[in-house]
Amino acid sequence: GKVLKTYTEFFDPRILGLTGSPELVRRAAESFRIQYEKVREPGAAADNYTMSHTAGMVLLDGRGRFLARFPYAMPASEVGERIRAALAAETR
Repeated sequence: GKVLKTYTEFFDPRILGLTGSPELVRRAAESFRIQYEKVREPGAAADNYTMSHTAGMVLLDGRGRFLARFPYAMPASEVGERIRAALAAETR
């Protein structure tokens, strides 16, 4: 919804945030090897929480299958090299 769009646009307007039922989110997270959990401060209201989650980028092949994860702090040059290698392997 609107809150997710506002949040993702803070980082970059090209980011598309997706959501769904708790079951669909769980299945997507498992597929992309992403961990997440709600974190509440002691005594905080039930609707006052943050989300702890895996940070970084995920590379998928042309069929949507997981190929690799790039950690948040990985240099852009290394990310580019790995993407080029994956594209070269896929076109063989």
